[in-house]
Amino acid sequence: MPDSTFQVVHQKALERDAGFAVTLKFARLLGLRSQEMVQCSASLKSWRKQLEQPELKLHVVFSTKGGGPRQTRVLDVAAVEEAVEQAIAVAEQREGRLIDKPDLKQAMNYWRIHTTKIGLKGCHSPP
Repeated sequence: MPDSTFQVVHQKALERDAGFAVTLKFARLLGLRSQEMVQCSASLKSWRKQLEQPELKLHVVFSTKGGGPRQTRVLDVAAVEEAVEQAIAVAEQREGRLIDKPDLKQAMNYWRIHTTKIGLKGCHSPP
């Protein structure tokens, strides 16, 4: 997806929900899958520490495909640091959640419905 298209979509997401918008940033910057994004709030503080290390990889632990942890490469450290700080701020206001729903099923439904509403369909739909 071109940067200009992402900026439009991200702005629409930001108008709806800051937590939803930051999960989109993680999708863009880190290649996270939908369920990984919804549950990544548990990893935010460890990601903050990992970004201080010379190795530019983050460990994705929660909701990975196959159930095992994986690593994702950080290409734009400054942008990822900014997204992590934004996400921590949102999660602190929402009892540790980026998507403010009581369980994973409702959070995933919210995620899918809102990605469609902001125009992420077809080839632009998130994984």
